[in-house]
Amino acid sequence: MRVLYIGNFQPPHSTENEIRIALEANGVDVVQAQENLFDWSNTGVRNCNFVLWTHSHHFTAPENYTKIRRFEAAQRKAKRPMIGYHLDRWMGLGREVQLTYDPYFEQSLLCTADGGHDEAWAEFGINHLWFPPAVSHVDAERIVQPKRALARKTVGFCGSWHGYHVEWAWREKLVLWLRRTYQSRLALYPLYGRSLRGKDLNVLYASVPVIVGDSCLAPTRTGEPITRYWSDRIPETIGRGGFLLHPYVEGIDEHFMPGEHFITYEPYDVDGLADLIAEWNDQPTEREHIAKAGREHVLDHHTYKHRMERLLTLVRGGAADWS
Repeated sequence: MRVLYIGNFQPPHSTENEIRIALEANGVDVVQAQENLFDWSNTGVRNCNFVLWTHSHHFTAPENYTKIRRFEAAQRKAKRPMIGYHLDRWMGLGREVQLTYDPYFEQSLLCTADGGHDEAWAEFGINHLWFPPAVSHVDAERIVQPKRALARKTVGFCGSWHGYHVEWAWREKLVLWLRRTYQSRLALYPLYGRSLRGKDLNVLYASVPVIVGDSCLAPTRTGEPITRYWSDRIPETIGRGGFLLHPYVEGIDEHFMPGEHFITYEPYDVDGLADLIAEWNDQPTEREHIAKAGREHVLDHHTYKHRMERLLTLVRGGAADWS
């Protein structure tokens, strides 16, 4: 099987490169197309079985929308599935308006981590399928040694926080509280513009005893609690062997078991979170047991190799007939 994959392959640790590696591990020949350089007038793509597109919205200028729609129409005429794959959330956020005008959402199928909104996706006329985030099997399989300096920390947080989604102000408050409370005992990244990727991220999670996680859990547009959405921080942390504290979200126990693969905490309850951080710093044996169980579970079920295996099954099962 051969796929044309449109996306941003320039950062070595981008989602696109992780998906590319996962597709190749499933025996697929991947033709890379850098999104901001792709010629949308190339409507043929006759030697590919399907088209996959992970969209960086700042790469697509509105003046290209007509060409993109012609490209999509050509794929439909050829009965060649065109599939979007993305880790972002849209429903309930300011970016939801993109669903009304961006041709990215007019493909045969859109796979995102934004689950729990089947009726809303249908209202926008989008053929959507929930694909929870995962981790690269290469990163999950990598074995590293803890770093002594990091092992002296009490807690860690890794992920964007300053200027985060206005709909989820808790993220910035959380990190500011962690900084005030733990000071030099906090391992915080990005730090001075430096993010951790690849092996360095494995080392962080193998070293720091407790990692605090968070996802954009802002309520839906109707004010209801978010369901079936969490960031890739869960599989990325657990899959690399980290011990994770993360808020509970409805639907997560379809994929991960709280108390067995990670521990939950209540957002906004910093006193309860502080107690959990102290408690699990004092229980290294049980903490390591949960971290090990979580990593093994991810290796068995939640790598991008698994996600692409599922996607390829859909394509082989008749995706060309999708509307």
